[in-house]
Amino acid sequence: MMEEDSSQTKLVKKMPKFMAAAPSFWFFVLECHFQLYGITADDAKFNYVISALRRDLKYKLPNYAFQKSLDLEKSLKKRPRIPKFPKKFAVDASLNTKVSLFIGDITALKIDCIVNAANSSLLVGGGVDGAIHRAAGPSLREECMTLGGCRTGDAKITHGYQLPARTVIHTVGPVNGDRTDLENAYRSSLNLAREHKLRSIAFPCIGTGVYGFPNDKAAGVVIPLVREILESKPFDFDRIIFCLFLPIDIDAYHCVMRQVFPL
Repeated sequence: MMEEDSSQTKLVKKMPKFMAAAPSFWFFVLECHFQLYGITADDAKFNYVISALRRDLKYKLPNYAFQKSLDLEKSLKKRPRIPKFPKKFAVDASLNTKVSLFIGDITALKIDCIVNAANSSLLVGGGVDGAIHRAAGPSLREECMTLGGCRTGDAKITHGYQLPARTVIHTVGPVNGDRTDLENAYRSSLNLAREHKLRSIAFPCIGTGVYGFPNDKAAGVVIPLVREILESKPFDFDRIIFCLFLPIDIDAYHCVMRQVFPL
């Protein structure tokens, strides 16, 4: 068992200057990686449930690694615009166990399905799309070439090939900031996963980045949609995972999760 005070003292001494400038945020990221490799720490200072997956184990773990994330509000300079929802979401412990935030590489997850933020041709692109194709190997590209592309908001499925995940669902998000296209991309992916009886699925942040959908707005669209789907089909999924990397996404999802999946 690792003592948090002693571990943090050691880590602070080893931190480069850019990390020392925002230690709370980097301790949050490091704690996620501690959980990823099976290291536990006292969670008394944390305030939100988040789960981390161990890449060396299969998905359905009875001892799923839960931890609570650091409050990021004081550690990041750019605050997200926290959306105001028309209703207050009720506490539902059963739903809370079905959603996770994961800080790390989506291609490392050994689950039923990961989602690819693809382009309409389904040919190899950049970003997450390129990373998934590189990890899966050339057979993924060969199968994608047989699918005839994919329309915005739709989804298509392939094998995972060399990925730890069994399958890949390819969806095309909005390129012009359209909310409906973003909702359709997530909904189509989850519908396709349900059709193929895939019970664990991980999403990257679709439509943000070079496609221009605001990161904070995307979190405010996607997370309530996932709750709506889980409420309507509570037994179809064991775990829906949001894979995050950029600090602005981590912060935005943290803020929205507290409202949509309250403890």
